[in-house]
Amino acid sequence: VNFSPAAYDPATNYVFNGWSGSCTGMGTCTVTMSAAQNVSADFKTGAPATIKWAAPTTMGNGTALGGLAGFKVYGSKTRQDLNPVLLSTIANPAATSATVSLASGTWYLSVTSYTANAESEPVYFPAVDLSGS
Repeated sequence: VNFSPAAYDPATNYVFNGWSGSCTGMGTCTVTMSAAQNVSADFKTGAPATIKWAAPTTMGNGTALGGLAGFKVYGSKTRQDLNPVLLSTIANPAATSATVSLASGTWYLSVTSYTANAESEPVYFPAVDLSGS
């Protein structure tokens, strides 16, 4: 059974804060059902964080970037997590910032750009400390 964490819900101001029980961490939870398992999802009231980036104009090889569809913002409480939570999808190729809501603690954010066929490698940002939130 696979469970996927929910992104920020602006209607309730709650944000996914991690798994407990048979799963831990922030990414997708996969449980093999060979016996009874318990999985809990923790949600906390969010605090806004705005990140900014320069919209790409060229591909890695220097050729003009074509077909950009937008950006995806990911977050994790672990540095360079291989399965970060998708916090926001911005379907605007001209976007240069996003505001996401995060539970208290230290967060590591990254942004990828995407086309209809592919997603770029992530660009990592300095840690965001919301410990006082």
